[in-house]
Formats: sequence, structure tokens, C-alpha cells
Amino acid sequence: MHVSLEFNGTILVQAISFLVFVFLMERFFFRPVTAAIEKRQAYVADCQLAAKRMSEESQRLRDAHLAFTKEAAQKAQVVITRAVSDAEGDRRDALSQASAEARAMLDSARREIAEEKERARLSLSKDIEGLRDMIEKRVLEKK
Repeated sequence: MHVSLEFNGTILVQAISFLVFVFLMERFFFRPVTAAIEKRQAYVADCQLAAKRMSEESQRLRDAHLAFTKEAAQKAQVVITRAVSDAEGDRRDALSQASAEARAMLDSARREIAEEKERARLSLSKDIEGLRDMIEKRVLEKK
């Protein structure tokens, strides 16, 4: 068996056809596909960067919200403490005022009782003197 290697124009035409095919594929298929892939990769990278920025902004806002909430709670506690202190002071003042008024009323009532007692004593003294004089007269009359 003898195989002959002849060089004819068919191989040359096939090689040229292959090179034209590769050139056309590069020009009309591979470049647009590669450009589309690169464009898509750039879009994905931009989206990832935007997502990272949004995540950082979200974390910053969360931290700011927590700080604001903590500060508001502290301010509320200060206001509550001040209100309780003011209320306690008002209660003490009201209690002190009520005690003073009660003492004043008690002192006034004691004075009135003492005055009434003195008036009653004077009245009884006059009545006793009148009765004594009357008894004395009767005793003297009977004698």
C-alpha cells in the first residue's frame, strides 16, 4: 500500500478558507461576544461596588439610628428623673404647707377653746357668786 502525498491546490484553498473563516469569526462573532462579556463584567463590578456602598451606608445609618436611640433614651431618663424629683419636691412642699395649715388650725382651735373656757369660767363664776349671794341671803333671812 502506497500512500502518496501529493500537494495540490485543494489544501491551499482549504487553508485560505480556514483563515478567512477564522478572520470572519474573530471579526463578527468573537469580538462582539467578548465585548458583551466585558460589558457584562463591568456592569456586575459596578453593581457589586454599588451594593457595597449601599451596605456601608446602611450600616452607617443603622449606627446613627442606634446612637440617636441611645441618646434619646438617656434624655428621656433625665427628663423622667427631673420630673420625679420635681414631683417629690412639690409633694414635700404641699405636705409642709398642709402641716403648717393644720398646725395653724389646731393653734386657732386651742385658742378658741381657751377663750371659750375662760368665758365659761367667768360666766360660771358670776353665776356662782349670784347663787352664793342668794344662798347667803336666805340663810340670813332664816336666822
